[in-house]
Amino acid sequence: MKKTTLLAVIIGFLVACNCQASQQKNQKEEFVLQQGDTLFYENDDFRVVGREKEAYTGYTFRIYDRKTAQSFEYRGGETDALWYLSVYDTCLLLDAGTGAQHRDFVVVDMKNGKERHRQNYVAYEGVGIQGNTFIYWVQIDALPEGVAPPDCPQIEGIPDEQFGYVEKWAFDFNTMKSKSLKEYECIYFE
Repeated sequence: MKKTTLLAVIIGFLVACNCQASQQKNQKEEFVLQQGDTLFYENDDFRVVGREKEAYTGYTFRIYDRKTAQSFEYRGGETDALWYLSVYDTCLLLDAGTGAQHRDFVVVDMKNGKERHRQNYVAYEGVGIQGNTFIYWVQIDALPEGVAPPDCPQIEGIPDEQFGYVEKWAFDFNTMKSKSLKEYECIYFE
């Protein structure tokens, strides 16, 4: 399996979050390439072409199923700024958002072009595919009862109100469901 590096698409976000580039299960060849305003992903079963939206930032994705010769378009919501994250099996993983930290994690079924999952998440370290799950963080208002507060970073000149708690979650590709891993961090919010 070849791992590919994303060219210019969401590089800063991926580096900051240690997200992994494409990880495709049971595939021999794959690649991600950006040429101008078009992004290409291809493996033995699917071809994904992302084109920059004209009226808003981000991409619209056209998914071609090479086995059935069907194609589907995924645009998200009218104001969704969609960015390619990765592919896992028949799931296209997208990031939706323009903010520095608060974004949506979106799973699109490449067999029918339908959105299977969407959840708000925080761009923070450790976001990415691990085994058969996608690991991500969700901001929470308060820690559950009985959980000891994690240490908050000390940054000179930053008021305490700009720190908050996040909870680690995992989206399971086998069940297509998310669950809390009951791990907590205190982070700085911009």
